[in-house]
Amino acid sequence: MPAEKTLTLLLKAENEARRIVEKAEEEARELREREKRELQEIMEEARKQEEQETQLALAESRKQAQLLRKEILNRAERKVQHWEKLFQQNRDRTIAFIIKAATSFESDSKE
Repeated sequence: MPAEKTLTLLLKAENEARRIVEKAEEEARELREREKRELQEIMEEARKQEEQETQLALAESRKQAQLLRKEILNRAERKVQHWEKLFQQNRDRTIAFIIKAATSFESDSKE
């Protein structure tokens, strides 16, 4: 009978050991799945944050480009106005010169 009792105890110990190993394997599987989910969540959050930062950078770039375009257009407008003013002054001087020359030519021809 002691041999049967020993075998029974061994079978119980084997069953208990199998149950412990199965439980440990299940816990390890759950831990791997939880870590996998957490990693996916972290990666998704990082992707979202990267997208947000990219959108902010693009918006800032667009804003800076628009400001630069405005500044270039303003400078061009000021130059156009400057050249138009010079053209007008030269035109006025040319007309005055022609009138003066014509009137002095008329007065010279009368004499």
